[in-house]
Amino acid sequence: MCWRLKLSAVFRVVDPQRLATVAREADEVVFLAMQFAAREAVAGNTLDQLLAERQSLATAMAAGVSERARSVGLELRDFGLKDVILPGDMKALLNRVTEAQKQAEANAIVRRDRGPVSWGCS
Repeated sequence: MCWRLKLSAVFRVVDPQRLATVAREADEVVFLAMQFAAREAVAGNTLDQLLAERQSLATAMAAGVSERARSVGLELRDFGLKDVILPGDMKALLNRVTEAQKQAEANAIVRRDRGPVSWGCS
């Protein structure tokens, strides 16, 4: 299954000399760190787990990104998993599943509200 994640991060330079000597492009360093952290965090998770555990996954990703950022003279100030983007066919399938679940719930409510059925036996 293929999905995309939207991540956000805010960094602050804490060691300009280290940043200048260790990293040619700080953006590339933190971008790769975010990519690797995301791949590691979601590997082996189902979509349901990913959606249910977004905050804990973001926390796990932030730890890896923060460590890599420190190594080049940056401090991670804020990190977040903003969105999980599903491919079009997966969105359509999930919408159908959700619709079927809601219909089943509605049917159960209607059956409950009608009460017991009597067959006219006296």
